[in-house]
Parts: sequence; structure tokens; C-alpha cells
Amino acid sequence: MTEVNKTLAAAAQVCEECIFIDDLMALAKKTAACNNTMQKANTKNQGSSNSDSRKIFHGGSQGQHRIRIAVAEDEAFCFLYEENKNILKQFGAELVSFSPLHDENLPENTAGIYLCGGYPELYLKQLSENKTMLVSIRNAIQMGVPSIAECGGFLYLQESVADGDGNIYPLCGVLKGHGEKKKNLVRFGYVTLQDAPENSFLGTGRIRGHEFHYYDVTDNGNDVTAIKPVSGKTWSCIHAAEDHWWGFPHLYYPNHPEFAKRFLNAAGLYCKDNITKAAKQPLVNEKNAKIFRV
Repeated sequence: MTEVNKTLAAAAQVCEECIFIDDLMALAKKTAACNNTMQKANTKNQGSSNSDSRKIFHGGSQGQHRIRIAVAEDEAFCFLYEENKNILKQFGAELVSFSPLHDENLPENTAGIYLCGGYPELYLKQLSENKTMLVSIRNAIQMGVPSIAECGGFLYLQESVADGDGNIYPLCGVLKGHGEKKKNLVRFGYVTLQDAPENSFLGTGRIRGHEFHYYDVTDNGNDVTAIKPVSGKTWSCIHAAEDHWWGFPHLYYPNHPEFAKRFLNAAGLYCKDNITKAAKQPLVNEKNAKIFRV
């Protein structure tokens, strides 16, 4: 019986450290009300093809055209909160899936990039060999296309990543860092992120997320402060600025929808200021690399 109690106590401690119990209970109480609200909203939207939920932000003002966000979704990139996608859609984004594994380039007219989590470490050889996609993403980001990269997507932006056997594969090279596998989970659990640059997608707000990964990189960034619940432990992380947010934490947009809105504002500004000019000129002339146009 003593061993059982010890096990239960240990499990309770893990739950207290890693689960926002109060928020979970509050969410459960609101579920019925939320469902009713969503049903009413869906009914209203079905009656109008020009509902406000389909308008998007162009640098803070609403427009009629939807901003195209390229979302990485394939075997290597397969972890993304469905709620995050829904919020981006509600703010007017057109989400277009693409495969860093199989496609040659980003979708046409991409105004924003969302590299979600997953298991790129299991597909390093294939990802590294898809040179045209690496060039496409690198040049788009260097040209200022707003981007979000979380966990596996953040790993994909590194200059190189080693597999479990120590073989090193070159990847996007947006960040001059290297990734490798560690013996244990790195910074596992829930976090709250704050103290970001004011011009970043987070602004002066706070957003919650979680980390679950065995890989780590040589430069995790230092633009944001991460705080662990209960223990209050803090550390610096994330590469953040007005046109990008790159780091290991998976963010949960319903906790702070303003993050998604600011991302789309940045994409709208890029679209307005650059897409016509960019379409006229090739971005790369690298040997055996297909030209990427936006």
C-alpha cells in the first residue's frame, strides 16, 4: 500500500506541474455554452457568403481578400492544434497545406509560412535531399515572408541536424544552428511565454504552450521569457521579431488570439508591399534549384 501511495503522490505532482487544472475545469464548464455559440455562429455564416469572419487584416485594417498561409503538413510535420487553424481561418486566413518532404516549392502567392511540429528527425535524409524546397523556404523567409516555426518546424530551420546515429544532414539554414538528440526529454511540460519584443506576434501579451522533444539546438533564441507553472522556473528562448516567431514551444492560440491576428497582419503587410514586386523577379539562381516565385 505504501508503494501505491508513493506512486499516486508522484503522479499528482506531475499533474500539478504539467497540467493547468484550474483552466481545465473552467474549460469544461464552458463547453456547453461554447458549443451553443458556435452552432449559432455557423448558422449565421451559412446564410451569408460575405460574413465578417471571412475578412482579414491588412496591417490593421480589414479587407475582402484572404491571406494565403502555407502550412506544413505531411509525415514529418503532423502536430498542429486544430484550434490554431480554426482561429487563423476565423481571422480570414486561407490555409494551404504543403509538404516539405514531397513538394518542390511553397504554394504560389504564399504570404505567410507555418512550420508546425512533428517528427522531422525521422525523415532527415529525405528533407535534406529536397533541395528546391529548402531553397524555397529559405529565400521566402529572407525576403521577409512572415513565418512561425514550432518544435519540429524550428528544427527544420537549422543549418544542420544529426540523426540518432550521428549522421549530419544540412537543412534550411535560416538559423546558423545545429540540432542533435539528447538522452532525455528537453524542457518537457507546459510553459507560459511573455516579455517578447513589442513588435513581435506576441507583443506585450502572454501565451501558453508546451514542449515535448528529445532534440535540442545550439541556439534556442533569447527574445522571450518562458515560465514553468508551479515551480516558477524561467529561461530565455524563441527567435522573435516583427516577421517571425521560431522556437520549440507549441503555442495554443485560443489562450491569446491576438498572436494569430498579429501574424496575419504581418502577412497582410507583406502581401500588400511585396507580392507584386516579388512576382516579377526570381529569388534564386542556384544550380539544380527550381526558381521560387511568390
